[in-house]
Amino acid sequence: MLGKMLAERFNRTDETGKREWASVKEWMEATGCDNLSTETASRIFFRGGEPAIPTFITMAYYLNFSPTEIAAACKEAGDKVFWRLIAPDYVGNEDQDLFNLLMAIPASKKKLALDILKELKG
Repeated sequence: MLGKMLAERFNRTDETGKREWASVKEWMEATGCDNLSTETASRIFFRGGEPAIPTFITMAYYLNFSPTEIAAACKEAGDKVFWRLIAPDYVGNEDQDLFNLLMAIPASKKKLALDILKELKG
């Protein structure tokens, strides 16, 4: 699923039928993507490879996916960690309620509240 999303974005064409990048190497040079191998990118773009979540995030970033698109795709793929760190749109109700409670505490009491939370986390 993630590999297909990346391949579709990489292989998308303009109105004349031309791809934005002629090759994986050209894409990597044009975007500054120097932390992946051309073999990894080629496997995903052309041979149906499925990337690990960190590889997907890197490639999606260089293919101009929005943070919200990246987070949604990671969540849909079953990721339980990374998608929460990407887009604030996905803060759950419980997390938002906790944040709102912390923000409602007067400044003079925030240090005490944070100390209590650290003790509980312990």
